[in-house]
Amino acid sequence: MVIKIMGLGVVSSTKNFWAEKRNKPRNASKSDKVESLRSLNADISDTDSITLSMTIDALNVAALVLSPSGRILKANISACRLLSTTKNHLYTRNMTDIISSESRREYISLFEGCSCMPSDTINHGPKEVQFACNDGHIADIDLSITSIKNQNNGIHLIAILHDLTVHKVKQQKLQKLANIDTLTELFNRRAFSSQYGALWQTCIEEKEPISLLMIDVDYFKKFNDKYGHLNGDECLKKISKIVSTHLPTSDSFATRYGGEEFIVLLPRSASNIATRFAENLLNAIKGITFEDIGLSAEVNITVSIGIAQTLPSYGDTKEQLIKDADDALLIAKQQGKNKIVIK
Repeated sequence: MVIKIMGLGVVSSTKNFWAEKRNKPRNASKSDKVESLRSLNADISDTDSITLSMTIDALNVAALVLSPSGRILKANISACRLLSTTKNHLYTRNMTDIISSESRREYISLFEGCSCMPSDTINHGPKEVQFACNDGHIADIDLSITSIKNQNNGIHLIAILHDLTVHKVKQQKLQKLANIDTLTELFNRRAFSSQYGALWQTCIEEKEPISLLMIDVDYFKKFNDKYGHLNGDECLKKISKIVSTHLPTSDSFATRYGGEEFIVLLPRSASNIATRFAENLLNAIKGITFEDIGLSAEVNITVSIGIAQTLPSYGDTKEQLIKDADDALLIAKQQGKNKIVIK
């Protein structure tokens, strides 16, 4: 029974084969064969494209598919959100159209070289790059580009984009914590050491003077002993606020140097600018009141200020300027405090 059915199946298949053979031209033209192969390749390409598209869409990071020349062929939703645009808009763009000018030349060269590089050797990044987003803002992005083979042994490029915005914000906060005195919100001594060296070098190169003010709170120990350390902290905050709001130039640099001592750097400023700033500072600090923290209206505070100024040159040491300002401050203290001395 089984053999009979199988036999019928074979006979039927054979009849169909010869029927189809009779209905076809005996010799298909070469162009027909080529077209058939093209159709097959197109089907494979569609299948690969669908697979690649589904893979990119499934990623939970921003991803783009690029041609070797950098043209954007595919973008997932995460990439559109990151770049504040739509897929249709991205598909009209080349990658180099949206990379900032600082990095554009590097990626133009990368894409120009893709055609002559083996597909398994393209692995660029990760690298921090700025992108011009469609809404006008600039995004800091960690960019990696690698290659995959397509069905013709050519390549597609896969670009992975990581948003660095949150990382940048955290980094800036950490940097601020590392450089800012938490009580006064002025720069701390660590930041001063770094910034002083840079400003000193700038003044040497530009042949500009630099002034340094050393400021010390008069009788601060007595203030602490009489009114308590918490009120002492409030006193330092009030003085710091006045120092920061009276800085004469945008590149002035105010530091809590230690305890109740402050340093102000005035690059590109001669002694007359430093003196005028010190006088304004002295008068403003004398006007501080403490009624808002529960002390009487009679409570006041003063500072003494030592000023040193120089036109630095190669071979000079920036430590000498600090010493000169400190010596001037000591003289101001010895002369009765609440004074300015220039050395």
